[in-house]
Amino acid sequence: MNVFNGNPFRTSAPTTYGFDPGHVFAIREGVDEVLFKYIHHDRHVLTASPLANPELRQVFTQEQIHQLVQGGRLDPRIEQNQISRQKLLARSPDIKSLRDLPDAERDQLEFNWKLCRHVVQMYHDGKTSLTDKALRKTIAKAFMKLEHGIDLDADDACPAPGERKIKARKHRQRAELVSPATLRHWIRKLEEHEWDILALRDHRKGRVGCRAPKITDPHAVALMSRWVQAYLDLSRPSVSTLYKLMVGSIALEEENLRRERQGNLPLKGTDAPSFAAVNAERALKGIPPLPVPSKSTFERAIRRLDSFAVAAARRGEAYARRKHKISGKRRSVLFPGERVLVDCWRVQLKTLKLPHESWEGMPDDLTNKLAKIRLILCVAIDEATKIVLGARVNWTADADTAIRTLELVCRDKTQIASAAGCRSTWHHACTPTMVATDSGSEFIDSGFRFAVRDIGSSNEIGPASHPDARGVVERFFQTVDMQLLQFFQGRTFSGVYDKGDYDADAAAHMTAEEFSKALVRYIVDVYHNSPHAGLGGQTPNDAWEERAALYKVVPPPAPHVIRTVFGFSDNRRIQNRGVRFLGLFYRSEALGHLRKSVGQADIKMRADLENLGTIWVSKNVPGAEWIAVPCELDMEGVSAALWLETAAALRRKHVDVAKLRKHIVHAALRDLRETGRHSAEAGGIDPSVMSSNQLKLLEERLLEHFDYTVSSERGHAFDGLEGDSADVDDDAGPSGDTPLRIGDESEGHEQQRPVSRRRRRLGPDFLTKD
Repeated sequence: MNVFNGNPFRTSAPTTYGFDPGHVFAIREGVDEVLFKYIHHDRHVLTASPLANPELRQVFTQEQIHQLVQGGRLDPRIEQNQISRQKLLARSPDIKSLRDLPDAERDQLEFNWKLCRHVVQMYHDGKTSLTDKALRKTIAKAFMKLEHGIDLDADDACPAPGERKIKARKHRQRAELVSPATLRHWIRKLEEHEWDILALRDHRKGRVGCRAPKITDPHAVALMSRWVQAYLDLSRPSVSTLYKLMVGSIALEEENLRRERQGNLPLKGTDAPSFAAVNAERALKGIPPLPVPSKSTFERAIRRLDSFAVAAARRGEAYARRKHKISGKRRSVLFPGERVLVDCWRVQLKTLKLPHESWEGMPDDLTNKLAKIRLILCVAIDEATKIVLGARVNWTADADTAIRTLELVCRDKTQIASAAGCRSTWHHACTPTMVATDSGSEFIDSGFRFAVRDIGSSNEIGPASHPDARGVVERFFQTVDMQLLQFFQGRTFSGVYDKGDYDADAAAHMTAEEFSKALVRYIVDVYHNSPHAGLGGQTPNDAWEERAALYKVVPPPAPHVIRTVFGFSDNRRIQNRGVRFLGLFYRSEALGHLRKSVGQADIKMRADLENLGTIWVSKNVPGAEWIAVPCELDMEGVSAALWLETAAALRRKHVDVAKLRKHIVHAALRDLRETGRHSAEAGGIDPSVMSSNQLKLLEERLLEHFDYTVSSERGHAFDGLEGDSADVDDDAGPSGDTPLRIGDESEGHEQQRPVSRRRRRLGPDFLTKD
């Protein structure tokens, strides 16, 4: 009885190691080993003699033996000390363990071993003998017991039909009854080899059939080998075609004409003659004909070719390397956001480019003539939890699509999910530690790489032609194709062989906006809540919650960082009414002070395209302070897409868009906002034209002459600042919320809009219809 920390406990007795008399074991010293022959042991020591010097006796303490066992330096060499096992291993050199056998063969050996043990037990119990007559009944009883679980000797072996219990069917390999002679042979072999189950292995299977080559003539073998090498060609001739050419049943010219009609590459001419031509020449010389190999012999010769050489010769070296390469070690990721994979995929579905309301009500013949395209889906997925952090669809794979997808990674997307009708939230957002992409043009673009760097992440550009480096996102695309696209018409499938005669253009009916909503609904409600094989059966939502609690999630960037990285940036000048952006004017008292210091020089401007209520400006110098400037109109919560659609609607409705009143603009905004098409929530992941270049182009063409009237008071340029004759023109605006333009909104009473001294020249397209 020992006492440790006040708690009594008993220690176990030390282990006493030993062997059978004459046993040979080994002790390893590095790469070398020394063999010892066991002599004697007791509870304290073990005596053995080295095989190299049998006269020498060496004594090991049990503590030393224990240390050798713990260090893995003592090899008992069990198999080398059993004669029966050595015989079995010599007869089965192809296996080192029973686990090397196929499952079917291992199950059959196990059943036969149990059958022999059952019969031997019945023999020892005096219930049977080893004669043929007795063994036939005994084998049947043992077979029913082992195969079907029915004991024929029991009283209830055959229950009444009403009492019979029906068990669930389980697929298994059906065993067969064996003869008494076979069973006695098995028992003798098992007793000879100490009932080792490997003794029942049937070694005749390796010698079944004639393995000698049927074609022994060296000339025939050499001729066939030349035709086997013809299989290694980029035209990819089939085995059947080559065999017909080798035999001589068809000519090379006839085969090339057939391949030309089918649009395939012609077969290259081979200098190997056919067997028919060779045998014809041998007949003229009085020589016996060469034996013609069978088609199966020819096929076996082709199958013996090197797999890499076949792939390289028939499909190119790049394909051969991809087919035979060994995938690299998968990088281990732990916490959400540690490695985010971003990739683009061309959706295998034809969609209509126009919105639904544009073609609703059209006749079917006109609808079928509309342009049908395949969308590009850009996805950002977290490798640790398989959560989709961002998704965006567009007409083409460009850098703006990749940037907008990266922006969704850093934003809460619950409003997008709610607008799509999802029941689950899409709150997953983080700052990714690593953003892994391929070397596509949209990902090596400087804009995308700068955005990754500015949010605090690092960019990993994987090698080309190695999709397994981003296997998680590639498998997600396949999952979408199998689980989501099956509900839509107009699928293009993976190729012409899968598509067959299916006309995707004629069957296409899905619009881009409807597909976007269906995709969001699938990702949020189905994919995130379904068991994932890569997570061990855990759902991505559960994996995110568990790993976020166990490890960490880096919070998304601050709003000003997101606005800086993903917002619109440009250089502007401060005009008399303020800073003009998308036909809107932004002004404040701080902006007036900034104009006094910079004059007519350019300033830097940033805007959030999802909220035009405020922009941010600063001096065009490094490290300058940013100033928030509100809009003249109430544009809080109005997105750029909604405002551009409003401006386009006003141009279609009003002839002169330079004399619009404030209440007219707000009425148009309210009407479009009620439709919900251009809100930030309903916009979701639809295709967008909000890239920087496209936005500048729309601003020049759509809003170049756009203007609105907000007031009838004049005399102030900015809030709280009196107009300066040197800096302010006649159309300068008032202070605070005081409107800038002259105009009375009362019905029937309108003043003329004053004319500015500086007039801009009209562009060549100002009369262009929107």
